[in-house]
Amino acid sequence: MLPPTTPAELEAAALAGLGVANAFGITSIIDASVDAPLLATWRALEANGRLTARIVASVSTEGGLEGALALADPSSRGSAALVRADAAKIFLDGVLEGETAALLQPYLGRDGARGALLRPFPELEALVVGLDAAGLQIHMHAIGDAAAREGLDALEAARLAHGDRGNRHHISHLQLVHPDDYARFGALDVAANFQALWAFPDKYIRDVNLPVVGAERVARMYPLRSIEAAGGTLVFGSDWFVSSMNPLLAIETAVTRQNPLEDAEDQVLNEAERISLRAALLGFTRHGARLMHQEGLTGSLEPGKAADLVVLERDLFAVPAREIGAVPVTLTLFNGAIVYERGAPVNGAPTHPTATE
Repeated sequence: MLPPTTPAELEAAALAGLGVANAFGITSIIDASVDAPLLATWRALEANGRLTARIVASVSTEGGLEGALALADPSSRGSAALVRADAAKIFLDGVLEGETAALLQPYLGRDGARGALLRPFPELEALVVGLDAAGLQIHMHAIGDAAAREGLDALEAARLAHGDRGNRHHISHLQLVHPDDYARFGALDVAANFQALWAFPDKYIRDVNLPVVGAERVARMYPLRSIEAAGGTLVFGSDWFVSSMNPLLAIETAVTRQNPLEDAEDQVLNEAERISLRAALLGFTRHGARLMHQEGLTGSLEPGKAADLVVLERDLFAVPAREIGAVPVTLTLFNGAIVYERGAPVNGAPTHPTATE
């Protein structure tokens, strides 16, 4: 058995992660499924003046409603705190690669198997309604279309129970969403939180997903444009360290639906789901700030807002779409202070983030 991680190790890891984030121009982070030791680490860094990003902690719900409420602090929303624990994370299903993502129709050649939801719906509904009543933002993991529907159903139940409490819930990943559910994101004010860097035909989609879900469902993967067109709000994250934290790679992929690291012009995942550069930028800026309940503070350049700024070497609107991911970050400011400068040390070590870091 491995020994428990020490507070010093957690602090060092958090600082290293902040260094990577700042080097990619990131100054606001939603940290998913945070436990008590990690929440204590973020708060210690804030108390010591070492925090270089705004953190919304989505606390773990592994201990059920009571466990989440013991960790969370709904009153921190709207405060001046850099660390807020006013959100909670719920895992709805697994992943397509392990055939544990929950699907509305069976996997192909798997004797009718559809994956599995991680909670019976009555239990999920009670948890969601309880978290919503407590004033917590709900952050869901859903890969399969059955999981996305169950999540929307539970959030709709909370809306019917309490009305709109302004909690701004979101569902992450959304590799598959049934077309009947596209318009529900906008109707319920549930943000569609995509990891756009995954939206190209990589070997997992071609070699692992395609044989078990078929071409029709692959052609519906990561429906960015469809949900946007149906009135939904798109926001973007990285799921780091599963994949790169670099927003520019994700932006390029959202615009092209192609691999940003390889010259494969003929390989596109669902060309009709491409979105505009403006929409991709909004998902990483203004819409992300709104999701984090900090649109009055950051997310756009306006008088009176915090100077959370990123300076890029090139104008993204003036470069070919297939070059967006390679544009370097020159400077990152957080609250007006330089937290990253290209070529300068970050947290005591030289940092030159690569496209795949």
